[in-house]
Amino acid sequence: MHIEDCFGLREAGSSAVLFYPGGIECECWSMSQFLRCRVEANPAAKEDRNAPPEMLTAFFAIGRVILTGRGLDHIAQKLQAYELTKIKVSSSEKGEGTRVTIASIRFELDEPSVPN
Repeated sequence: MHIEDCFGLREAGSSAVLFYPGGIECECWSMSQFLRCRVEANPAAKEDRNAPPEMLTAFFAIGRVILTGRGLDHIAQKLQAYELTKIKVSSSEKGEGTRVTIASIRFELDEPSVPN
């Protein structure tokens, strides 16, 4: 597989990212609402040795996109540089040992707050 099977790239300035959690359905998240992202150890991997070792949380103004997998630092760098156009569940490899695996993608939307 090619690394492009896991995510799509473009020059800096991507205005949105399409997230494909499985199949052909996707969610489009606007990069104008992107705040930051964090890569950390996947807490589920402590109890399940088959669980993906890493978790990336991308924070947007409307909620969070949570990815699990391996090599997610590479995804975080591209996301923060506004260079991604799509991210999908897949496994891919690029020369020189860059390996990215995205095992799962899930979404957590914040409830809108309405002033009283």
